[in-house]
Amino acid sequence: MDKNIINFTKSQENVYKSLCSLLEFVGLGYQGHYTNINGINIHYLEYGKGEPLLLLHGGGAGSGIFFNQIRFFSRFYRVIVPDHPCFGLSDRTPYNKPLNDSLRNYIISFMDNLGLGKTNVVGLSMGGQGLIACLLKFPERFLKVILMDSAGLGKEFPLVFRLATVPILGKFLINKNNNRSNDMLIKNLEVQSTRFPGFDVYKDYAFKVTKVDNHSEALRKSLYSVTNIFGQKMIFNDKELSSIQKNILIIWGENDKIFPLRHGYRIKKLVENSSLELVKNSGHIPLVEKSKKVNLLMRKFLLDIN
Repeated sequence: MDKNIINFTKSQENVYKSLCSLLEFVGLGYQGHYTNINGINIHYLEYGKGEPLLLLHGGGAGSGIFFNQIRFFSRFYRVIVPDHPCFGLSDRTPYNKPLNDSLRNYIISFMDNLGLGKTNVVGLSMGGQGLIACLLKFPERFLKVILMDSAGLGKEFPLVFRLATVPILGKFLINKNNNRSNDMLIKNLEVQSTRFPGFDVYKDYAFKVTKVDNHSEALRKSLYSVTNIFGQKMIFNDKELSSIQKNILIIWGENDKIFPLRHGYRIKKLVENSSLELVKNSGHIPLVEKSKKVNLLMRKFLLDIN
């Protein structure tokens, strides 16, 4: 067993157990590992064999959010799912400014550590923002590309996160003891409905991640790189997005309250080789809320099924 797993703190052990429960919900055992990137311990899950498929989560919870996709796509691919810095079972290291550089350097370094010369990739929310930053500098490193409800495409951002950059308010809003705030984030912002298979198991995992030592402090510091009181700081301009030549599938929850649908329409308009699929009756994380629909969309695109 990885020495990092043996040396879990109590709060990390709780995340580990909750992650195992989430994976067990879809019939998977835990298959986790660690790699070190510039002194930061990065935890990741790995399943299956074949061509790699890298799944990049957003700015919350961790790799476990892809539990339905790991189960489905590990039949076809070597599925690799990291916990980004500050999330899951990785070190609570804040992101530096500028955010896009920080995300790109981390993602490319992670790929290098695992020997991923080229990979298929899915980027959700902040993971999507990091993926776009990578595509602008290293397009040759990626095969088929899927973006889901991506960050970095417009100024709009929920008020609760913008207020969290105000020092006094931030300590109240982003606090591991503020269960009400964490509950509101999932029920009011992430999903449209809680009536889907696995909601309670996913919610427990997401909550446990917020309880890890130093999580609140690292997240508050990271938010200064992400947003201010006026909205998202790092927004890709039209020239940057228009320069992307990759064939991209864009998937967006029709009722996303974190990044509105117009952000999806914007990148669809600017990236010539792109298509946009709307997922009805879903919010910011359609991959969890409408997993069957999303898996079919991904499968059709990745495996060239007509």
